[in-house]
Amino acid sequence: MHVQMPHENDTEDISDAVTPDNYDHRHSKEWNKLVEKKAQEMEDEEKIQINMKKKAKQAKEEAAAKAARDKAREHQNRLMQLERKEHNKRFKNPSVDFSELYGSMAPDLV
Repeated sequence: MHVQMPHENDTEDISDAVTPDNYDHRHSKEWNKLVEKKAQEMEDEEKIQINMKKKAKQAKEEAAAKAARDKAREHQNRLMQLERKEHNKRFKNPSVDFSELYGSMAPDLV
């Protein structure tokens, strides 16, 4: 058989000076512990959600910055390739076929 304890006897060991904000003297200690635990879980979940949003925003910003760096690097590589091609066109040493130049000359003059 279960003996019902009145609420005033169930909660009198809790000091008013140290009770949490959401402690309700009309409920049992177990109820108030449950409410406090649930409130803490909700706060923790909210902190997790906030941190996840911050991390997602940070990851998005980092991805955008990396894309910009990659694009700049690719542009720089293209410019360097064009400069190399231009340089090769301007300063390319064509191979000289000496047999063409000296082929008509007598062998004793060469």
